[in-house]
Amino acid sequence: MNITYIGHSGFYLELEHCAMLFDYAKGPLPDFDFSKPLYIFISHHHADHFSPMLFPLFRGHPSVRFLLSADVERHFGRQTMRCLGVTDGEYQDLRFLAPGERYADERIEVTALATTEEGIAFLLRAEGKRIFHAGDLNLWVWPGRAEEENSRAEEAYNRAIAPLAGMELDVAFLPLDPRQEELYWKGFDRFMRRTRTALACPMHFWDRQETVEEFLRLDCTQPYRDRVSLARRSDPHVKLFPHFEY
Repeated sequence: MNITYIGHSGFYLELEHCAMLFDYAKGPLPDFDFSKPLYIFISHHHADHFSPMLFPLFRGHPSVRFLLSADVERHFGRQTMRCLGVTDGEYQDLRFLAPGERYADERIEVTALATTEEGIAFLLRAEGKRIFHAGDLNLWVWPGRAEEENSRAEEAYNRAIAPLAGMELDVAFLPLDPRQEELYWKGFDRFMRRTRTALACPMHFWDRQETVEEFLRLDCTQPYRDRVSLARRSDPHVKLFPHFEY
C-alpha cells in the first residue's frame, strides 16, 4: 500500500490491483498507473474537498468510478454539472452516497458514514485492507463557544465514531485543524484511542505542517505516536510513507 499526500485532505492511495483518490481539491497530482482501476472519493461539496475539474481531468482514464456524497448532487445539481462539462452519460455513472448507504463491486466495498459536518466519511475494504477517510468528521469543539454547544459537539462525535469502536484499520485519514486552537487535538486523540489504527495520516491542517509536529509532542500521543505519519508534501510525485509499504 503506497500513499501520496497531495494537500489539505487529498490523498492518493495505490494498492496492488486498484488505486484511490480522496478529496482532491487542488495542487499537482501524482503519476497515476492508468492500468489500474481508479476510485475517486469526494466526501462533500466544500471547495477545499472537491474540484469539479476532476471530471474532465479523468475523462481519458480507461476505468474510473466516482463515489460522491449525496450533498454534492444537492448543491450542484444536474444543470450545474452539465455547465461544468459533465456529459449525461458521465453523470449517470456517478454514484452518490448518503450516510448508511453502501457501494460494492468485485474490488472494493464502501460504506458511507455520517459525519459531524457536511457530507459523509468513507469506510472501505479493498484487497484485505480496511481504510477510513474522515472527510470533515471531527470533534468540532471551539474555544470561547458555549459549553452546551461544545457538549453537543462531543455527543455528536461520539455517536459518529461509535460504529468504528475497537475496529482494526490499516490506515485512517483524520482532521487535525489548527483553527480550533488549543482544542485541535481532541478529535484525533479520541479516534486513536477508540480504534485500532495501524497508520493515521493527519489532514485538514491548512498547510501548517507545524500543527502535526506540535501534536506529536503532546503527552497524550505517547501510546500511538509511532503510528502517526508526518504528511509532508515536498514532492507530490514521490510516494510517501515507504516504511509503511506492505
